[in-house]
Order: sequence, then structure tokens, then C-alpha cells
Amino acid sequence: MIIMKNINLNSSVNYPLISKKDKLWGLTVTSIGYQKIDKNETYPPENQFFGYCFDVDNGWILNEYKLLYITNGNGIFSIGNAKPSCLITEGKMIFLMPGVWHTYKPIQNKGWNEYWIGFKGEIIEKIIKEGFFLNRTPIFNIGINDIIKDLYFKAIEIANDQRAGFQQELSGIVMHILGLMYYRDCTRYIENEDLIINNN
Repeated sequence: MIIMKNINLNSSVNYPLISKKDKLWGLTVTSIGYQKIDKNETYPPENQFFGYCFDVDNGWILNEYKLLYITNGNGIFSIGNAKPSCLITEGKMIFLMPGVWHTYKPIQNKGWNEYWIGFKGEIIEKIIKEGFFLNRTPIFNIGINDIIKDLYFKAIEIANDQRAGFQQELSGIVMHILGLMYYRDCTRYIENEDLIINNN
């Protein structure tokens, strides 16, 4: 278990600096955070989305990719022109893409814990172009995973310290989370298919 320092366990929000040299790396992190939303708490909390105008009623459109991981709680997620809504339960990760309208919020009398990391660059564009994560729901059922939670907290710590080369280390964490999300989702799908076949 990673022991984090200098992190408020109820909330941590960071918008890391990005240099011209960082952009040459091919993947940069634009935002990262963790929030514990208690039941009946206003969402989003005041002064948490610095530089981001997020209104849950009107939704928003990002110009970056974002991995939103929900643990301990549930809420509602809506996406696209038709704006269909679905229930998000703990253990779900939402992969948000740029240019797509969406909104989300915890159920008021439930609350939730949310982790997120926003990113952009040539590397993720190539992955998407090759067909990964396309033509499917943006919701991944990965379950509660301590490794993934530790990766988010480690990224938060790195972003808070912002030492030389921190963007490059953050990009590695993004790829690790993406890979784990893809792997766990594929594994769960295969296990479910095997279960259906064996029960017939």
C-alpha cells in the first residue's frame, strides 16, 4: 500500500503545469484529483473545479480525455445528444472523450468517492484512432481495485510536488491506469462469457 503525504483524504484537486517540452513527450496530464462527496453535499463542491465551468444541470464538453473512477457510492451519468441516463455504481470507471457532451453527479442521499485524471496528446490520439475504446459504452466495470486507487494517489502526490520530469511520470501512470482498465474489463467480459457457456 502506498503511503501518501501532503494529501487531504477528503479532497485534492490539481491542474499541473505543462511546458512546450512536455508536449513533445506525446502525453500530458491536464487535471487530477480526488473528492469524497458526502450524502446531501452540494455537487460539485465550491472552489473545486478551478478553471472548469461544470454545471451538472447543463453538463459540459471537454477538450481532453478523462478517466473518472467511482468508489464507495453511486450516481447518475448522462452522455451524448440523446442524453440517456444510467446508474453508476461503485467500481465503475468512465472514459470521457473530448467533444462529447456529458454530465454526472452522485445521488444526493448516497454520495460517492471520485478519482479523476485528465490528459491529452498524440499517444492517446493514436490509441483511439486504432480502434481501442471506440464503438462501445464509455463505462468500464473494473470493480474496486487498490492498485488503481494507489496510482491515482501517487499521481496526485507527483502533481502536487511538480519536480523536474513530473509530467513524464504522470503520463506513465495514465498509461498504467488505461491498461489496467482495459485488461480488467476484457477479463470480466471473458469470465462472464465462460459463465454463460458453462451454465447452458
